[in-house]
Amino acid sequence: MGRLMAWVLSVAISLTVWSGTAASTQQATVAVVTTTPDAAGQRLAHRVREKIRQSAGMRLVADERDSAIQLRLITVDPSQANEGHSTAYSVTWTMKAFTGGIGQVYLTQYVGICGTTRIDACAENLVAITVRQIGQVQPFIRAVLGSSSQ
Repeated sequence: MGRLMAWVLSVAISLTVWSGTAASTQQATVAVVTTTPDAAGQRLAHRVREKIRQSAGMRLVADERDSAIQLRLITVDPSQANEGHSTAYSVTWTMKAFTGGIGQVYLTQYVGICGTTRIDACAENLVAITVRQIGQVQPFIRAVLGSSSQ
């Protein structure tokens, strides 16, 4: 039980990367890590970053070592005949697991295909999943931090 509690506390401590002071103004730091060789994938990655920048609950950071949450996006053009009209993508969400950034905890993953006329909607969906993941881990963090101060 001691090792488990140490691990839980290390997760909680590492997630103090959340910025802000009051609970209502807290922002989760998010890094978008990409491998996007195709034009539509690059547009998708750009729109995801823009939507995170516009978010009240998240703060985009350039370096994943400075982030609590990492959105890892890999894209590829699925069609040689119709190049540039869509992107197939895989996204994995992780969070920092240990102080110093020496590990990550897997949260969830998602795959999809997005046409260039739907880039905005696809980006909105990925950001909504990010918000859900943050919402699911925040109560856990608060509970651990609350119990560790008792």
